[in-house]
Amino acid sequence: MFWVNSFSKMAGVVAISAIVALLINYAIVEPASETGGTGLRAVRAVREDNASSTSSQAPIDLPGSTVSITVPDGQTYLFVARLSGETLCTGGDATEPFCYVRLVTGGGLELKPSSQYAPDPADAAWDSSDPDDAESPLLTRSIALGPGIYQIKVQMWVNRAGMTIWLDDWHFTVEAYRK
Repeated sequence: MFWVNSFSKMAGVVAISAIVALLINYAIVEPASETGGTGLRAVRAVREDNASSTSSQAPIDLPGSTVSITVPDGQTYLFVARLSGETLCTGGDATEPFCYVRLVTGGGLELKPSSQYAPDPADAAWDSSDPDDAESPLLTRSIALGPGIYQIKVQMWVNRAGMTIWLDDWHFTVEAYRK
């Protein structure tokens, strides 16, 4: 009878521990956020069919990817940016074979969801060198900005020496909606 009572107590402790762990995890994880706008105010698109590549381990601008949009005084715009293209990530090893892209303002403010600790391999992966095949991913990010002139651009980089990210036939579009 002793083992049944001990087992019941142990099961209760395990169940309570699991519930506490779930609650802590839920409290730490940032919830999804929602934003919106009305009335399309501007659309800018740039595209390139010549390849660009880098082996830089720090973010560099994708040549030709910058667009500019002005937000008038007294207004806030929701910028929605999309990048698509053919990509190839080569080199690296099996532990972290990642290549990255991010969408940023000219001032370095990253569009959301952002990696918060960029360049953080865990948050910003665009492609992997495992396997070394070309892909066509799509990245969508957004940000709300008040009055000013904003340049939005694409940056790319790799996380290990000996790696290269290659981007070809890409299309970058930024839409601005009034909030």
